Amino acid sequence: MERTEGTKTGPTNPTNGAPGPAPRSDLFVPPPLLEGVDDDAYAQLLLRISAAVKPADILEDIWVREIVDLVWGAFRLRRFKTSPINWVNDILASAGRTTNGIVVRTLSVNLDHVERIEHMIAIAETRRNVILREIDRHRKTLANAPRQAAHQLEHDEIQVIDDTKSAEEKNTA
Repeated sequence: MERTEGTKTGPTNPTNGAPGPAPRSDLFVPPPLLEGVDDDAYAQLLLRISAAVKPADILEDIWVREIVDLVWGAFRLRRFKTSPINWVNDILASAGRTTNGIVVRTLSVNLDHVERIEHMIAIAETRRNVILREIDRHRKTLANAPRQAAHQLEHDEIQVIDDTKSAEEKNTA
């Protein structure tokens, strides 16, 4: 595949088979990955969301990247939320104990932590939904432009025909 300076192209999208550039994970800034995290998983998420949204222009490319970052962050927050319980489970399992009472205690001690994380997840999901609505609004606006141009052309054509009829009527009179 040929590359020109300043542009990035990719293979046919394996998710939907669409030709053209594949989604880019390096759009403007590096992805928000913690050290040691599998960047292939992030790339797959970007690919799948891009295939679902099918960005039509640079604005939609930016919004898709923002959606991926928000979804990735929400996944990370959900893992953080369960981390204290998982740590206790691991410690107890190594000691041959059950977790029921201690998990409840751990959750109650960390309830503020869990609630803050839940709030952060809700904010990320709200931002994601706002971006999806913005993409929809953007596409409707773009779709209206050709429709309005077609209506204007039809109107202009009707006016030309009317002007031609008026000229013919004057000539016959």
